[in-house]
Amino acid sequence: MQRGALAYAVRCVGRCSALRWPSRRSAFFRAGHSHGQTCAIFLFPDARVSLFISYLWGLNGNMLMRALPYAPQDLSSIFNYSKQLLHHCLRDFAPEGKDQRGKGGLGQLVEELFFRYGTNSRPEADFALAHAELKCTPLKEAASGDLLIKERLVCGMINYAEDWDKTFGESHFYKKCLTMLIMFYLHQPGVPRLDLHFLFTVLWQLPAKDLLVIRRDYDTIIGKIRAGQAHTLSEGDTMYLGACRKGQKGDRLVAQHNSVTGAPRRAWSLKASYMRTLLQEVKEHHSNGAYCNASILLAPRNSLFSPGELSAHSVDELLAERFAPYLGLTLTELCHRLHVAPSTAKSKYFILANRIAGLGKTANVNRTEEFEKSGLTMKTIRIRQNGVVKESMSFENIDYQEIHDCDEWTESRL
Repeated sequence: MQRGALAYAVRCVGRCSALRWPSRRSAFFRAGHSHGQTCAIFLFPDARVSLFISYLWGLNGNMLMRALPYAPQDLSSIFNYSKQLLHHCLRDFAPEGKDQRGKGGLGQLVEELFFRYGTNSRPEADFALAHAELKCTPLKEAASGDLLIKERLVCGMINYAEDWDKTFGESHFYKKCLTMLIMFYLHQPGVPRLDLHFLFTVLWQLPAKDLLVIRRDYDTIIGKIRAGQAHTLSEGDTMYLGACRKGQKGDRLVAQHNSVTGAPRRAWSLKASYMRTLLQEVKEHHSNGAYCNASILLAPRNSLFSPGELSAHSVDELLAERFAPYLGLTLTELCHRLHVAPSTAKSKYFILANRIAGLGKTANVNRTEEFEKSGLTMKTIRIRQNGVVKESMSFENIDYQEIHDCDEWTESRL
């Protein structure tokens, strides 16, 4: 292997401040340390890189060397190794490990104690050689014993000063989160992080159809940031990809692009509704807690729109286009146009709206892929000719246990 290729390999593993090339007799070469982290690559006689070694440069100058138990450039190797953590806790692998406080602490512990690489703030993905990001996210157990999503999946901070002119393909979100290794663990209040048990490991590549919606969500968020309207961002602006608030209410606002008005800190996130759909897919298809969404041929999902439609228009635009020809028609006219027999059932208005939205191809649009992943629910309500609402809007029965278990309004099913 030429030195240029070796230097590239070193840059992929970690940024190094110095490099000393080995002699022909040397067993390995050492890369200089940066921020306490160093790396080394063992060389076999044929000069091919065969094994990556990561180690920590101790305060006393000693090196604690640890061979990685997986191939860091191979997604399959990383995924298979992650299965060892299923139904176990980190303490099983690192009895002397120290707990960390602060949000995100468990993910850092998994990086250091299980995958054995140091945490970093570099823009590339955690598994840089395999182009995959590691995410640890909690599940909560309902009174019924069912496992539920506890929160949205945060995918990195939004930088108002730098992100405003980045296209979706140039964004940190796309570069880091196109492929993710998602480790689901059971949230147990009061239990040390080292003792929390992992239930699912999921190698998730964002589906091409989802990316069409996510790209449009990204453009919506960036459009507001570019216009100096970051302070008006809302979870309701988008479908799958959100800009969630970080920190507490009352925290100091930060400067934003193209405006003197401060804005709350926000992060890219996959919404709780999207994660609920992801979890349901995992429950249906996992093998002993492990699942890869590209490993099996899944049955076609109940979808409202084709990839071609989603690449050209937003979901809102497509729905508005479908309803436009029927605006202003009476109930009798709607039944005639849609070839639906008149009915006295309470759900007659929903039946008509469902026929329009789903083009008569789905029994319930609320069970389609686009509605479930975005958390949308179609409701019908009558208004009088003068614009006054004729009746109240009903919702499902109150689940007091769910209200108790859900910490944030924006993450609730309602």
